[in-house]
Amino acid sequence: MLVYGTIFIQARVLTYLLMDQAKKSATRGVASFVEKQYSEKESRKEMILEVLRTRGAIKNKDVEVLLGVSDATATNYLQEPEREGFLEQAGRRGRFVYYRKYV
Repeated sequence: MLVYGTIFIQARVLTYLLMDQAKKSATRGVASFVEKQYSEKESRKEMILEVLRTRGAIKNKDVEVLLGVSDATATNYLQEPEREGFLEQAGRRGRFVYYRKYV
């Protein structure tokens, strides 16, 4: 009976160690995914700012085409630099809205 108890304890310890290793691996995977997403977002924001430098203004539709994203995502990409003070919105709504560098 003692042998079966020892084997059971060893199995539990091994299971715990494997689960702990799996959790650590999963955490590293999530961290690298988040890091990749952040770097992609930053590079996309740089692309938008580069267009602004060359053309002076950019519309939501331009961002949609440039990045291949939806209307809502393009709006989000433009509103973030606007909140940070890099861009200002000109026009009120619809196709008349464009963004330019904050002066």
